[in-house]
Amino acid sequence: MAEPGRAGSAQNLQEALHELGDRIAYPPTPPIVVAVRSRLAAPPGARRFPLFSLPAGIRLACAVLALLLVAGVGMALSPAARTTVAERLGLPGIAIMHLPALPSLDASRAPGADATAVGAPDRERLGLGEPVTLAEARSRVAYRVLVPTLPELGAPDEVYVGEPPRGGQVALVYRERPGVPLAPETDIGVLLTQFDGSLVIGQFGKGLGPGTQLEGVQVAGANGYWMEGAPHVVFRYQDGAGVVRSEPTRLAANVLLWQRGDLVLRLEGAIAKDQALRIAAWVG
Repeated sequence: MAEPGRAGSAQNLQEALHELGDRIAYPPTPPIVVAVRSRLAAPPGARRFPLFSLPAGIRLACAVLALLLVAGVGMALSPAARTTVAERLGLPGIAIMHLPALPSLDASRAPGADATAVGAPDRERLGLGEPVTLAEARSRVAYRVLVPTLPELGAPDEVYVGEPPRGGQVALVYRERPGVPLAPETDIGVLLTQFDGSLVIGQFGKGLGPGTQLEGVQVAGANGYWMEGAPHVVFRYQDGAGVVRSEPTRLAANVLLWQRGDLVLRLEGAIAKDQALRIAAWVG
């Protein structure tokens, strides 16, 4: 019997990748037949087809095809093997993947499109959920909600609870303050989210474009990932019932991902790696 919450996760990932591929703006396809005929008519010594000599459009299509093939291979693996693959690409509940290009972003989902005040988060675009107090958030999830205790960061300005993922996600919002600049991707200072990664594999996807660097880091002795550089995209491809949801992607600022027991934490903001690691070290 398939493990609850994990059945079909690889298939859902494959469907999401197909849907994501439709959003990538591919360059026009070159006249392939003409190019092939020219190659065949060339002297034998010139008939070489190295991958990087192919037109950019073909190389991009090959990269996306390879990504889809990886997802297809994952479907053929056992549930335990699929879990291992997911954890190597990210953390439980999060899949990290490299994309040849970022999908186009709907103008209505752009940062600041619906913001009503400086430092006010767009709850729908960021997927924050319902505004609650910290005490209410702790009463509505089964896991222990962790909060940064760094003195200069202070208490969160806003707290939210939402689903998916299964078991609920708690989001802590810190507005712009000394030492914490406003992140243009979120219109806030720092965003800390957390959820129980043991319930569902592959709830959220992170697509890294060519300008985003991914680095493995240690957070209080646990493995984590640091993403910085060009903004990357965030998309949700599976809801709490295991159904693929077609939701617009959004751009994300620098992000630190790590795990504390079964809890998966994500810290996002226009901050440097050292500052993110310092905040994470004070989470408890």
